[in-house]
Amino acid sequence: MAQRLVRAKAKIRDANIPYRVPSEADLPERLSAVLAVVYLIFNEGYTGRGELATEAVRLGRGLAELMPDEPEVMGLLALMLLTESRRATRTTPAGDLVLLADQDRSLWDRDLIAEGQAIVRACLRRNQHRPLPDAKPRSMRCTVTRRLQRRRNGVRSSSSTTSSWS
Repeated sequence: MAQRLVRAKAKIRDANIPYRVPSEADLPERLSAVLAVVYLIFNEGYTGRGELATEAVRLGRGLAELMPDEPEVMGLLALMLLTESRRATRTTPAGDLVLLADQDRSLWDRDLIAEGQAIVRACLRRNQHRPLPDAKPRSMRCTVTRRLQRRRNGVRSSSSTTSSWS
């Protein structure tokens, strides 16, 4: 990964591409690519290099500070927090995957779960009148993840996942 970054920086330098902070008007068209990269970093950490997952969460929190009203940013951050909360239980000491149903929930990071769930609840309150087809994919994934965790913990919701957007 470090070598890729060195090559990318050299390519940018050699092509004389100037560094400039994008204008506020340019942010929406760039946001999807930025979120995709952050999620890729998180997934690389999720599958073995935990420091990358930690860095992706840090980047997600930074984006959330910059764009707190953007549902895709908040959805991605919540998804990463809820997923990261289970890191200690995801694999055996030998590196074998542990199914969610077999994970020791007492080892889940309750602070990350609380933070992720608070973000999901805020997004749902803010978007409660948005119809399902207009809902954002990361926001939906994070809500589904939260509801599955709650269901596996024996907490039943009175509404279905899709009714959150109807």
